[in-house]
Amino acid sequence: RMPLYAACGLAVGLLAGLFPRAAGLPCLAYGVLATAIAGVGLSAWLPWSAGDEAARLTAYSATEEASMCAVRLRAAGGLSTERNVSLGAGDIVLEFDIAEIRGPFSLALGSRRYRPSAVEAGGTRVALHGAGPSIIGPGRAGSGVSAGDVAAALIGCSVSTLAAPPFEPSALATATYVMSRDGAIELTAR
Repeated sequence: RMPLYAACGLAVGLLAGLFPRAAGLPCLAYGVLATAIAGVGLSAWLPWSAGDEAARLTAYSATEEASMCAVRLRAAGGLSTERNVSLGAGDIVLEFDIAEIRGPFSLALGSRRYRPSAVEAGGTRVALHGAGPSIIGPGRAGSGVSAGDVAAALIGCSVSTLAAPPFEPSALATATYVMSRDGAIELTAR
């Protein structure tokens, strides 16, 4: 796709050179806006690296009524964060938001980024991202097109939610979620 982007860049550059006010200023404004959205919107997302651990879940207790777990998440700079969550009974599903990046921004940001979005079991859902929604994010079921979808499309990015395989909790069982090369999340339970 890079020849297509190069041809588009050449056409925009030609228009900006021939008509600096009519075409140059809107093209410059779009470029600055798209770069700002990509930088701010994807800064909290982590780069996808096949074989790396994305998250780890440890069940402290699991009964027929509820389960208590610790969720350790990978964070920027090689750090990790841990959070205790109380969930309903049943299988635990960890969800990730996945950003597929295409176009020129993929050179700087990589072709795929992710962030853990929620953990759910027995009808109890706990959101995992800290400060709230990002500029770029998927629309939730039934909500239609969101502002996060529009921002993602503006920079040549598509965002979706990926549910990891379900984990059946038992006391002191651990589930490790590892990123695979094909864009899936693999579960290893012990």
